[in-house]
Amino acid sequence: MFSLKSLATVLFTCCVFVNGPRMQSVKSKSSAAMPQTAQAQTATDLEILAQGIQSRIQHPFVAVIRDAQTYAELKKAEPQLPKLDEEFFESSIAVAAFLGERNTGGYSVEITREGGGILVTENKPGKSAMVTQMITFPFELVSVPALGTSPVAVAYPDNSNFVKQSYHVTTGNFTNSGGLVERIEQYGLEGKVDVLRERNLATFSFFLKNTGETNEHLLLDSVTGQIGSGGAITIRKMSAWTLVSVPNGGLEAKGEFTKNDSRMLLNFNSRRSLAVDGYYGGGGSIETIVIGSKPAP
Repeated sequence: MFSLKSLATVLFTCCVFVNGPRMQSVKSKSSAAMPQTAQAQTATDLEILAQGIQSRIQHPFVAVIRDAQTYAELKKAEPQLPKLDEEFFESSIAVAAFLGERNTGGYSVEITREGGGILVTENKPGKSAMVTQMITFPFELVSVPALGTSPVAVAYPDNSNFVKQSYHVTTGNFTNSGGLVERIEQYGLEGKVDVLRERNLATFSFFLKNTGETNEHLLLDSVTGQIGSGGAITIRKMSAWTLVSVPNGGLEAKGEFTKNDSRMLLNFNSRRSLAVDGYYGGGGSIETIVIGSKPAP
């Protein structure tokens, strides 16, 4: 069977490079702290929108946001972030990283880009570095240009500070239909979903494919959604990648966490596309069960 390990390899090859060696050519920074205002766009077309060492979001969290409503919830949690309206999200994605508590100064988080990849890196002070003796909560917010709803798979640093919960897909199905000559494909889904939560927000990293040996239909994407009362999940805009044939308008999803967050259900539906002729749509669902132990609340 096409393994999750192979699926993850496809993800990192195609979409993302995370927590690897810092690439100096991606983005240059001065040694001094940068102000928490919009910075000039770099040659790599990634723009720093905010940056600092004190945040109200005091647990490690990474947000990948494609819509203004979800971003407004992030701004409520961290009011010093700049205002971004719906027009911004027509052509860009907001990626924010929060390191959580650090015992001294000298720490920073850096989001960089190399081609189609995005790196989230924690920079630590050297052993002999002079640092301020104060508790810090480093963060950074950047904008990443996005064409339509192309996938932006962003993995956060894989260490004990970032407490993710992984869910294994127990059952899944999807229907892909449309085109100039109407055709319908139906297939099962398998894989896993990693979830990182902060208050009423959750970032979902999807590692999904059609069932069986082949990998013709994939969903490898990271996106932040809102969590409502009773564990209700709302994801307003995400990629469909190859779950839905092109052209398509991406997906939205609704669902819920149940049984003390040990299970998760998600229903996917196509978003409207500007394309008229040959438009594809799709929909489906996954039921999942938690892998391993639950993180502390």
